[in-house]
Amino acid sequence: MIVSEASYETSAPTISSQLATLKASGANVVFGVVLGKFTSQMIKGVAELNWKPDLSSCRRRRHRSRFWKPAGLENAVGLISSSNQKDTMDTQWAMIPA
Repeated sequence: MIVSEASYETSAPTISSQLATLKASGANVVFGVVLGKFTSQMIKGVAELNWKPDLSSCRRRRHRSRFWKPAGLENAVGLISSSNQKDTMDTQWAMIPA
């Protein structure tokens, strides 16, 4: 059951208030569709709130660790993340022109 939803403007400096609202709703699962710096803020913010929901993130960028490291890799433990793009740094795709 969805108990709460939150959105943000990409011009906003943080998503702290949205995370606090989601925590207050009693949500035990968070599925974040977040961009750029907001990915780090989501991961770190959940940890700073001492909140332990099941955390999932759908990313469009290939190098997710770029956003995990600023959040603290220890805060990303257990994060479920998916991406539907090929990692251009992976040699298995080297011979594919696209």
